[in-house]
Amino acid sequence: MLRGNGWATILGHTDRMPDTPITALQPFAALASIVTALVAAYAYGNYRLFLYRRMRALEAILQKKNKPNDDSLTLQQLAVELTLTESQVIEATSRSKKIESWAGQLGKDYRLRMKRDRI
Repeated sequence: MLRGNGWATILGHTDRMPDTPITALQPFAALASIVTALVAAYAYGNYRLFLYRRMRALEAILQKKNKPNDDSLTLQQLAVELTLTESQVIEATSRSKKIESWAGQLGKDYRLRMKRDRI
């Protein structure tokens, strides 16, 4: 709860310190800390949105592959299709609950496919 002048209390000038003058830079310092917090919150939200869009793009590509024996893509194919590195594709895959990885029919490839009900 603020006592007295609101800005003076926020900036540290309270009734207990009547001899401490508010310098001309203290309001700008308070404003700068607020702006910094807002920019950081925006940057974090933008980063999370970027990761979500990457995951959705990966899901959209794999959704098109729905033939019984041709329902997956290799890690390298997805990396080329999305212009990402293989580690970025793996990161996007790990965030999705709809994508599963498997070793392929011969057990040698690292392939990704949409989770479906398998018989």
